[in-house]
Amino acid sequence: MPATLVSIAVSGPRTALSISSQEQLTATATYSDGSTLNVTALCTWTTNTACLSVTSGGTVIAVRAPNPQTNGARPQFTTTVSATLNGITGTMALSIVVGANAAATPVLPSYRSHRTQVLLNYFDITDRRVREEPYTIDAQLLNTAAIALDDSQQRIAREIASRTLATCPTGIDNRGVYYMVKLPSDFPLAPGQTLLNQVIGTITSGSNSQNIAIQPYDDRLPVPTGYIANSSQAQVPMTCPVLFDVTGSGDSTVSIWNPQSLGPFSLPIPNILTFWVEGVQGSQMSLSIFVQGEEYPLPVWADQQEGASETITSSNEGVFTGIKTWQNISSIIVRGLPAGVRLRCWQMPFNLPAVPDSTRPYTHPIFRDTLFDRYWLISTGENLLKELYMMDNFSTLEYIQSYAMTTPLDAIAVEPNTWGILGAAGTNLIYWDRREPLPGQLSAPAMTTEPLYGLNVKYDISKPGATRYAILLPVPYGSASTASNWRYLVMTPDGNFQVLLPDGTLVAYSGSAGWQSGTLSTPAPVSLALTMIGTYVLMLECMGNGQTATADEVPYPNLATPVINTYDLSNIVPAIQGIAYDVMGRLWLWTGSNAVAVKPRYDGYILDPNSLAIYLTDTYDSVSFE
Repeated sequence: MPATLVSIAVSGPRTALSISSQEQLTATATYSDGSTLNVTALCTWTTNTACLSVTSGGTVIAVRAPNPQTNGARPQFTTTVSATLNGITGTMALSIVVGANAAATPVLPSYRSHRTQVLLNYFDITDRRVREEPYTIDAQLLNTAAIALDDSQQRIAREIASRTLATCPTGIDNRGVYYMVKLPSDFPLAPGQTLLNQVIGTITSGSNSQNIAIQPYDDRLPVPTGYIANSSQAQVPMTCPVLFDVTGSGDSTVSIWNPQSLGPFSLPIPNILTFWVEGVQGSQMSLSIFVQGEEYPLPVWADQQEGASETITSSNEGVFTGIKTWQNISSIIVRGLPAGVRLRCWQMPFNLPAVPDSTRPYTHPIFRDTLFDRYWLISTGENLLKELYMMDNFSTLEYIQSYAMTTPLDAIAVEPNTWGILGAAGTNLIYWDRREPLPGQLSAPAMTTEPLYGLNVKYDISKPGATRYAILLPVPYGSASTASNWRYLVMTPDGNFQVLLPDGTLVAYSGSAGWQSGTLSTPAPVSLALTMIGTYVLMLECMGNGQTATADEVPYPNLATPVINTYDLSNIVPAIQGIAYDVMGRLWLWTGSNAVAVKPRYDGYILDPNSLAIYLTDTYDSVSFE
């Protein structure tokens, strides 16, 4: 008779975990004949609390602190992890401790704020890029490797916000083009092999040869290995990227505004027009811009070259663009520009007053379902890269958060279709990913219970200087009038919890520390000095009827620009004063006198054992591999 499973024992190197720590558990099965077997990979793993996360392989992570009992704090909280196989379950008790001395456990809700979903840059550590839409285009569309690679989650296809091939932009990572190199028919590949020992590409120029090590390519985070001059694009003389700069005039008493006629303009780089309006300051604006000219590309035959026009309208302050790609412009007529309001037009969006981030809007906690335009701004005097948003005509750009610039920047640009940012410092291009890993304490996707007060966190502009401050602002919800006590809690980037007092000081956490009541029963704004680099988790906790606690939490990053790579382009440009992408996704650098086109190299390969070929992201004169 074959031996049957009798019991499962779960063990691990530790019985207590601090927040964000992890350990590998082991499940050992005992059978009826006395034999034992490691069944860690065969078991189904579960836990009895959302404070722990356990993987299918038995790795357990303490993702958040537990709620204490209502009568006070506990130094630790005991949880259970279970491993089940063939109906037999084994368990192990694990404790979660908080803080360096495990003195107390704070209240943390089992949800994260609604703001987190679209406000911040967070991503799951298992996927380096956010999938914007469930639509794909395959590399070269007919690439035989695409299906197998997608099945293995390599995602050679960049997923973008486009539903049809006709509207897919070309600037998708390496432009969606992969170059196939066949391996010899007798090349020794092991079953399932996806990597080669070495791939070398050689580029020859005259008598000089350059050998480039080609690495496995991961398009989930396609960081360029370098930038080179785009030989297909000549340098374009450009002393000023701004086509015109006008201010509205007219009779403010009866709101009659003078039309303005501008042009003609020649665009040495075919592009859409980018406009910026500022100084609206609450005025009712109905701006109309009528453009006439020749649309790009021009037909080859002269008798087919017809004029084109478009009307661009806007009622808001900030940036907006046209739709048509222009080769030449014969005239621009501006109507409805209020007196004193400034309108500028860029032929290439170098050094806008702030760089728009069109694929990632901002949502304000008061207006949960409304999306606002997001911008980036270099604040040279403070050495900060600031995120801002534009609510409407009645507000100017407002701060969301800021990043300490590890290198002072002269210009920035947001990569189209990906999450990268490029910065310029002298003749260097600096590349970084503008998101941070999702803090482990924020694993749930949304609110489960509406709190008495929500929490809004903003950059505190009243306290400029080397130390950044965040101001915590209470937002009353439907049951706010029932609040009797409140306090602010702070989890610092190092994982320690503290209580934030009304005067802005931090004290050690305890179950009773920091509660405000009586004349202070309505939560008041508090300013917090951000002295650590990293993500803070800020909470507003309120007591209501029946002494039931509710809370809202907001992750607030106090970050530095997370540089991934730096590229020296001194052999291409004397200086970089501006960075911009054109409508076709091509990258241009502005030197102050010329616009210079450059393009990235990725120097990557993907192996498809089925077709016995490797697919390269870039071209070479010859390729060797082993």
